[in-house]
Amino acid sequence: MDNSLGFGPDSLWITLGTLAAIAALALLILQLIRHIRDLREPSVNDARGLQERLRDDHERLTTLERATERQEEELKLILRAQIVLMHHIVDGNGVENLKAMQRQIEEYLVYGRF
Repeated sequence: MDNSLGFGPDSLWITLGTLAAIAALALLILQLIRHIRDLREPSVNDARGLQERLRDDHERLTTLERATERQEEELKLILRAQIVLMHHIVDGNGVENLKAMQRQIEEYLVYGRF
């Protein structure tokens, strides 16, 4: 059955389906453009949240740096003590060095400094 417009019902449904698909695709493209624009221009709340996260990360990194420095100091103290002990074991001398190292270790343990 032909329609007065020159095409049949099957052609009408194909045309309507194609138009619906084009409209849906256009809507998706518009949503994508809005999303990209939002990503490129952060809102004030996003900027504040980012500043807070950066501040928190900076504090964590500073804490980790201090802990690492302290661990390095402790490792150096331990290594110096081992060297003094090795010298004493090898040659039997160095009692004064052992006493000085004992004082350094005690001072570090009690006061946290060398």
